[in-house]
This record gives sequence, C-alpha cells and structure tokens, in this order.
Amino acid sequence: MIPIHEIKKLICLILIIAFLYPAKASTLDLTIEFFKNDTALLKELYFTVENFATFLPFQGSGDYQVKIFDKNGTVLFSEKFNILFLLQINQENNIIIKELNSSIATLRLYLPPKSFSLGVYKREKEILSLNLSEIICNNNKICEREKGEDEYLCPNECLRLLQKTICGNRICETGETQENCCKDCGCPSGYNCIENKCVKTTSSLIYLIFALIFAILVAIVILKSKKFHLPS
Repeated sequence: MIPIHEIKKLICLILIIAFLYPAKASTLDLTIEFFKNDTALLKELYFTVENFATFLPFQGSGDYQVKIFDKNGTVLFSEKFNILFLLQINQENNIIIKELNSSIATLRLYLPPKSFSLGVYKREKEILSLNLSEIICNNNKICEREKGEDEYLCPNECLRLLQKTICGNRICETGETQENCCKDCGCPSGYNCIENKCVKTTSSLIYLIFALIFAILVAIVILKSKKFHLPS
C-alpha cells in the first residue's frame, strides 16, 4: 500500500504540472477603447487555440464586467474588471496625473464550450456586444477548427461533417448541389434530372418536326404500296 504522504506528493506534482502546462483552449483577445461617456469601441480582435489564461485589467473588482453567453442567453463566464482614465507623467521628478477621455485596454478571455456571444458592461449597462458566430465564421464552406469554427458556432460549415446527407429525400441539404444531387436540388433552366444528372432538354419543337417528318414518310410508303397493288 502506498503511504499517504507519497500520495500527497504525487497529487502536488500533478497540480504543478497542470499549472505549468495548462490545457489548450479557445482564447479570444480583444483590444477595446473605453470612453468616459460609458461607451466602448472594438479596435482589434484575435482568436487562437492555445494555452489559455484569462486576463482582465484590474481583474476581480471595478465598475466594468464581461459576460460570455451561450445561444440561450445562459451566462457561461462573468468577471469584473476596472478601467482607469488616468495618465501618469514623470516630469522633472514630479509626477503629473492627467485625466483622459478614453482608455485602450486588452481583454484576454478563455471561451468556455458553447460560447456564442459576449457583452461588456459598465454598472450593468451594456456598452459592447459581440456575436462570436458572426466574428469567427467566414462562410467559406470549410470547417476551420483552428480558427474557432465548430458545429455550435458555424453549423452551415461544420454541421455537414456530423450529419450524413441523403440524396433523394427531396431536401437540398448542406453539401448537396445541382451537380451531385439534382434529385434534391433540381437543375438549371433547360435541363432535366435524369439518373441524378442534369441533362439538357431537347426543344419540343424539334420533337414535333421529327414526328411530322416521320408521319410524311409513313404516308409516302403507304401511298406507294397502294399504287403498286392497284389492278391494271
């Protein structure tokens, strides 16, 4: 049996390793300009998948707050922080404090699974709202997981990887086109879907002309035949 003190050492070692080498996760870096009139402007956004560490200026207290929500509006993450509208200038050994109308800060956020949107608040008043689906999904029909795209945020690009499409169910599903499944997606004007291929249709006028020519030929053959058998 392993002694208790050895088990404690092992647990401490695991915790130290986990702290030094945190798991990789979706991380969002936001550069925001905050204004004293309780407004905010997004200056820059950067998404990555890396060893995360949530960072907020003066994290844990202050008048500002960031919240991350899922599609249903459930709060997945909430944390307070603070912004200072002050500039400290050291001039000839004198410290001069200057008030600013705006202040630029960087927020580094770990995105929990199923994160869909986030909001920045000043005393419960929303001053900035971001839809992660609109920001991350580039709609290039490629599920780029390294850029944050997944089935939750970008179903139009990633959901087709999970669901097998069925050609012939009369539903033009993601991944189906007129070229690979005209049974469901139809064909362009002037084409018919034959054996799941778009085939150019022949004009009905051409069919009518052929039918008329055939009828004339048949009539000529019949007339010649009757003439041949007439009694002399």
